[in-house]
Amino acid sequence: MMEFELDLQVLNSLLLVLSVILVDTLLGIIRAIARQEFDVRVLPQFLQTSVFPYVGSLIVLAVFSFFVPEIKALLMTAAAFLLAKYLAEIKDKLQDMMMLSKADIEFFCLKCLKHSINTATITPRLIL
Repeated sequence: MMEFELDLQVLNSLLLVLSVILVDTLLGIIRAIARQEFDVRVLPQFLQTSVFPYVGSLIVLAVFSFFVPEIKALLMTAAAFLLAKYLAEIKDKLQDMMMLSKADIEFFCLKCLKHSINTATITPRLIL
């Protein structure tokens, strides 16, 4: 019977990268909904081409690293690069969402300002 020891470093790095991928995917969906560009018919293709290859590769490397300890270095390197990639994408999405909300706020403020200018009445004041 073959025994293997569960390596917590492998498990923690795998869970960290998978969590960051999940956050990035959810932010992408939220951003698409906010832009009114979300199409549920495109979601499976997006998951198939942009999410599952990374998730599957990491899981395969993690499983093999339990049996072949030398693969752990490859897994850690891949996890570090994917973590950097997805953190950069999360940063970009958050900045884009802030710009989108800022544009909405500016549009709303301009609309309110235009309305207040159109409905304003000028009342003379006596300044002493």
